[in-house]
Amino acid sequence: MRFSEVIVELQRDGYRRARPSIEDAMADEALATRLRCRSCGRSGLTYRPYVRLPHTGRAVRYRALAVCPDCGDVEEL
Repeated sequence: MRFSEVIVELQRDGYRRARPSIEDAMADEALATRLRCRSCGRSGLTYRPYVRLPHTGRAVRYRALAVCPDCGDVEEL
């Protein structure tokens, strides 16, 4: 699936680009940089975190994406 398609879904569901806890962000970012794109084979994907916040401001849902900078393919971590 392409990043442009995923971002529409995330925004529709109330997610915004933001990092979760620093521990989660560091682990997922390290994982993304080690992945290889399934579509074009590029090594080192870009970490894109998204959270959905309730009225209190605490993240209740977190989705981490690994996006290929070359072809735009996306993988959910």
